[in-house]
Amino acid sequence: MVAKDFPGLKHLYVFLTLKAETPSDPAYVPLTYAELCSALNGQKHAQPANQAELIDLLFQQYIDFIDGNATVGRPNIFTILRLREIKHSDFLAWLFTPMANHGLGLAPLSEFLRLVQLKNPALVIPALTEGDWDDLEITRETYNIDLLIVSERHRFVCLIENKLEAREGNYQLQRYKAYVRRWYPGFQTALIFLTLRGDQPTDPEYVSLRFADFTPWLRSRLMAKSARHWGDVAIVDTLLEHYRVLLRERLSLRLKTVIQLAPGMNARCKKLWQQEPTLVPALLSGVRQRRLAIKADMEKFTGELITSHFGHCFRPDFYPGRFRDYLPFVPAEIDQISPLRQGGCCASTGDRLFDFLVLNRPFEDYALTGEPVGITIIATLRPAASGYQRLRNALNTLAQGDRALFNKAAQEDIDSVGNYRIMSQTLATADDFLRFDLYTAKARLQTRFERFAHGPFADILKVLRHPTVLKYRPN
Repeated sequence: MVAKDFPGLKHLYVFLTLKAETPSDPAYVPLTYAELCSALNGQKHAQPANQAELIDLLFQQYIDFIDGNATVGRPNIFTILRLREIKHSDFLAWLFTPMANHGLGLAPLSEFLRLVQLKNPALVIPALTEGDWDDLEITRETYNIDLLIVSERHRFVCLIENKLEAREGNYQLQRYKAYVRRWYPGFQTALIFLTLRGDQPTDPEYVSLRFADFTPWLRSRLMAKSARHWGDVAIVDTLLEHYRVLLRERLSLRLKTVIQLAPGMNARCKKLWQQEPTLVPALLSGVRQRRLAIKADMEKFTGELITSHFGHCFRPDFYPGRFRDYLPFVPAEIDQISPLRQGGCCASTGDRLFDFLVLNRPFEDYALTGEPVGITIIATLRPAASGYQRLRNALNTLAQGDRALFNKAAQEDIDSVGNYRIMSQTLATADDFLRFDLYTAKARLQTRFERFAHGPFADILKVLRHPTVLKYRPN
């Protein structure tokens, strides 16, 4: 194709891979990231920068990008990477995370929320005090929301819809607001429409804010100290150095259940193994045993939460021997609905047409398991028994009509045997088990489970008691 499109030119084909591999086409030159790292290693002309200087450079480049000064010919990382909404939201999530390595604590988020409150003085935003917001949780793409910032302790939720170039979608803001109101009832809520040009949201409850409203604060951080002068050569050197470190130390390749480590990390792991051939396996075994013990503990604790809030539940047995991972249950209030009880296709396991499932995976890697990480409650429509397919279709239609509640219904998340997940909500993240002790992680899970039992569950029950369901008769 290339040879045909560019006749008369010299052609060079490169097969760039993490580990040494031989391309199937001998016309390609194999090249590894490690070899590329070695070439970049010699391209240094400027004095190395320290952590504070690097943060300053990042902020200055962001300011230039937002203010439109990044197109004047100087190298700019945000322009080079063609920053779009997804990566911009990633950057803001890092900036607003108090524990992140920018070293600014709550200051960026505090300033951002101060600007929001200036736009809408009637908005109630709790005071942000260092040490009092250690439960802050910042997630990306929950229900497709760009940034969702939640504090259970302060009962505060902040929704940020970030528009760098794209336009607002039809009813997009209303759907996101409905989701937050549904899953965080009684919380103080800040709804923010963050844009490049100050576009006005279609929903008047959202506060409109421009990116440029925030850059003066970043600029003041730079002016408050004697910042290093960055020439173009120093900027390029720094970008290349970080790219080299990324390739050498951070970039790992995932192949199904196998992880190919980055070259530098792989070399250090081998060296550590050679130096401590007994200690390393013992340490890894200890970590694994501890994680298994926590998983077993959380299985028991989650089961107790289910019983304490829903009483006796029907427990399907379609995951025999795997209850540590999967805790399926059907509350009695739902199991009393005859069409749902009789509509599942597998009589041997007692399948119901609708059930809940708690997925208990505090530590697993989503990239390896394909499942949510943490502890998640899922609502599923199971394959229908003969004569009940119309009912399953009707339930799907009802779920599609309330996507804030059934937040997976629009995605048609159907597995190979026909199980259709129509709701999925994380009750405890993997980060909860890394940041907090087990007692605190359990307390956070309990708070969220109680909120589900007293709020969304009641709404789900209303949908399942719809006359279409209660009066259904099989063909």
